[in-house]
Amino acid sequence: MPNEIPGRHREDDTLPTERQVSGSIDNIFQRNQQNSKFIYQDPLTKFFMEIGRRNASYITKIMIQGRWNWIIGKWKETGSQPVGLHDLVPIYTLILNEVCKNIHTVTLHDDDQGYPQINKLGPPGTDRDQEISDSVEKLVHGLQNLQKLQLGHYEYVPAGCGYDPGLSGSKTVLHVQPNDEWRKALKWMAFVEERAKVRIAAEA
Repeated sequence: MPNEIPGRHREDDTLPTERQVSGSIDNIFQRNQQNSKFIYQDPLTKFFMEIGRRNASYITKIMIQGRWNWIIGKWKETGSQPVGLHDLVPIYTLILNEVCKNIHTVTLHDDDQGYPQINKLGPPGTDRDQEISDSVEKLVHGLQNLQKLQLGHYEYVPAGCGYDPGLSGSKTVLHVQPNDEWRKALKWMAFVEERAKVRIAAEA
């Protein structure tokens, strides 16, 4: 149900108010609440549900591994709406901003080998690079205390990513270079670093 997903358009196609967003976030931590499949299946919301709000509030660093998740629980081929990393980041931003007040480091990692399903999402001609950059921008401005943003984590590579030479199948994507998928969004790493320096200098 879209009403239960922070920041998503509601069933009447209106944007939620701040109070409604907070209510949706509160519901993530209510184990007896009848949440949507997205809340139970998405890695971040599922993890937060398991550890509880108090423990989640202590998180200062987080790595978000990009996946092709879903809102209703089915893929586009079955008539439902898939959600890619560029759509998930704004949802995660709202949750992290309200729950993890002391978060200072965020790493976003794409594990879909250059978005193999990209053509299945959205109308033809969609500028995915710009969409991803726009989503990262929302995270940067939504988390004002962020000190470090890392796009791609290529020292530790999640299984199946395709960038680790030690992984079976990696040779099939050797032409794909780390950071290729971020392109326009890369500028936000420098923006966060510079903003943090300015803040530290102002507080000195």
